[in-house]
Amino acid sequence: MATPIPPSSGAPKPTLEDEPDAKRVRVEEEAVQDDVLLSEEDWLEKHSGACSVFVEVPTKEGTDMKGQKVQVDVDSLAEAVSAIKAKVAAAVGVPANKQKLANPGGNIMRDVDSLAYYNVPPGATLSMALKERGGRKK
Repeated sequence: MATPIPPSSGAPKPTLEDEPDAKRVRVEEEAVQDDVLLSEEDWLEKHSGACSVFVEVPTKEGTDMKGQKVQVDVDSLAEAVSAIKAKVAAAVGVPANKQKLANPGGNIMRDVDSLAYYNVPPGATLSMALKERGGRKK
């Protein structure tokens, strides 16, 4: 027969001050505003005309990339991500096929989709990363 283990007296019980804060409860209206993307057509109706977006370029030695922000003028938010990459390639000197652009939410953007598809507002800052060849992720 197993003997019961006495409670340890050495470790103090956690007090209320040691407990982490409770997570904030999401309100239904808030969830709808944060999680739902508008369709491309609705986004283009809301944001029509020419505008600018900014692309944050990483720092890499031996290139023109110094961690700066590059302003890219677009005719419309219906412009494809591949066109934005081509404009950044002309400004920075990194080929478009070596670039990965992420929207303000942090999602990697596909070349065939438009800025309106990702609901990118005028004046938004996209972040650029370089596609590296092979190997495992670090």
